[in-house]
Amino acid sequence: MGYDPAFPRTHYDGVADKEWNRLTRNRRGELNFLVHMDVLRQHITADMDVLEIGAGAGIYTKELVHMARRLVVSDLSEVQLALNQDHMRDLGVLDQVDEYRVLDLADLSALDAASFGAVVCVGGPLSYLLDKESAGVRQILRVLKSGGIAVVGVMSLINTLVLFMGMLPAEKEANGIDNLRWMLETGFQDREHSHQTEHYCHMMTSGRCHGRTLRSS
Repeated sequence: MGYDPAFPRTHYDGVADKEWNRLTRNRRGELNFLVHMDVLRQHITADMDVLEIGAGAGIYTKELVHMARRLVVSDLSEVQLALNQDHMRDLGVLDQVDEYRVLDLADLSALDAASFGAVVCVGGPLSYLLDKESAGVRQILRVLKSGGIAVVGVMSLINTLVLFMGMLPAEKEANGIDNLRWMLETGFQDREHSHQTEHYCHMMTSGRCHGRTLRSS
């Protein structure tokens, strides 16, 4: 199945401000946030120009504005970017965001090459790219300065299985054992193999860059 930017855009337009408190609803979400913040504090420094991709309503934007020299905030969803601006305004830090951009991770050609010391792309952007995943990684590396760093996260297959283990019998009934096995082995949830959902994405394991950082050459 090929990448369709209309899906994540429409999905997050609909999610709207639920994205703002996604990581504060329960202890699991709070732990997720704290782990990501540990990684960001290790790698983002005050002398960096930072690009945030898939920023959503601002869960990490509100932290990055205090960590970076210059911050460009981007998302595929204009709804999410508008909410991000509202939240930064409410927090009194909107003037610390250098720029807001509507950007698709699959094509960052609107940005100059080697223009950022760090790129932060956590959550769903890379997982939604499907057949464009490698292109997305290349786009991140292209906009990084030599020696720059990318903090990249993706949707986790193991975490998803732990959370939704009780739904696997229904998945087997709806999609068949072969399609369920394919999803469990590959992490891909797509139109061909998952007939009861339109949330098409690639859930990854540690062997596929989850929780890793990348450095440009």
